[in-house]
Amino acid sequence: MEIRDLIATYLKEYPLISIATVAGQSPWISNVYFSFNDQLDLFFISRTFRRHSKEIAENPSIAASICKPHMKPFEMPCRGLQIEGKCRAIEDSQAASIALAIYMDRFPASRKLHASIDDVTGSIDRRIYQIEPQRYVLFDEENFSTNPQQELIIQR
Repeated sequence: MEIRDLIATYLKEYPLISIATVAGQSPWISNVYFSFNDQLDLFFISRTFRRHSKEIAENPSIAASICKPHMKPFEMPCRGLQIEGKCRAIEDSQAASIALAIYMDRFPASRKLHASIDDVTGSIDRRIYQIEPQRYVLFDEENFSTNPQQELIIQR
């Protein structure tokens, strides 16, 4: 299986991602639910007053991680995904509509919080964010036992 396909499969399996942001010398990490598109861009919804949202507005560089839960550490093959990229609030209403549709397809129950594009744009304090990964690092002992660290560079 191609590395890109493995990454997409992994993204489908786990809906929660940890995102690291930074302000000055102070790093911060947050967990958010995410969706993704065919280009492996990630989307999440957050309130603009949250610390990670404020830090993204000041510095769009982020790192992120998804880790497969291991019920028997050191007895099962390890798999994890690290991401390096840029993040921004989507301000364009057409792009935000597309991202919101992708998000709601993955999380239909979110419709009670984000019923329309108006709930993530304008004067409402929520935004839909897009992470544009520049690098994916897949650590996968299951599929690559002799060389578990595989990288995918996204050219933009």
